Amino acid sequence: MRLFGTDGIRGKVNEYPLTAGSVLKLAKAASIVLKKKTSINRVVINKDTRLSGYIFEPAITAGLISMGMDVILVGPLPTPALSLLGKSLRADFSIMITASHNPYQDNGLKFFNSNGFKISLEEEIKIEELFFNYDFENHKIKSNSLGKAERLSDAIGRYSEALKQTVEKNIIFNDLKVVLDTANGAAYKVAPQILYELGADLKTINNIPKKDSYQNQLQLLEEESIKISLKNLFDFPHIKESVENKSLSIHGLIHDIGSGKIKYLNPISEQFENI
Repeated sequence: MRLFGTDGIRGKVNEYPLTAGSVLKLAKAASIVLKKKTSINRVVINKDTRLSGYIFEPAITAGLISMGMDVILVGPLPTPALSLLGKSLRADFSIMITASHNPYQDNGLKFFNSNGFKISLEEEIKIEELFFNYDFENHKIKSNSLGKAERLSDAIGRYSEALKQTVEKNIIFNDLKVVLDTANGAAYKVAPQILYELGADLKTINNIPKKDSYQNQLQLLEEESIKISLKNLFDFPHIKESVENKSLSIHGLIHDIGSGKIKYLNPISEQFENI
């Protein structure tokens, strides 16, 4: 029976294999397969804003620590941040807790190697074999060899600065008006911060994750909310005139909850485009 699908492991929360016990066991199996022979025994864990992240983050951490791995927690941040931070922190491997664009009732795990790329099919199969067959109850390490966990306090700042360094200095954002919908997801802090620091005139919506609104459940609602926000801007005559004569640009951006995908709303055609 396969645990991994085309993009990690996904499923309904509290249903096999997305239970606390199974995820802890998966972390143990991954530590055996993905730990490098010459390393500092380090794993980076990221997550999106799904409420169930509070189940899986400590479960994974406990499994890894029990196998002698040190854990650095960096979430919630977008999925691409894990590749960057995993490499920067010289981790043996990294784990992202997310189900990307799946409904909020789901969650999942994605595993990345020390180079920031998704693990291979062969590594997935080895993890599955250990998960189903290995006797973890009798795999015990000495108490002085257990790992430890810490939260990286400047994870957002590190990721933000890395992204801004990719923008050429001669690109001016001052005449750019942006309506940003973070879907109450992993980019709810870092995306507005980056655009603000680059100088964009920014309006952000759906950027306060709460227990009852971790993401807009229907894509239609997300798209309509950002269209309404853009339309409201056009109610100001000077803005409409500036857009028409191309002296001002207004754009809409919408994230999924894991912030691994972004859609762009073309202000002229009012159609969403994948970027």
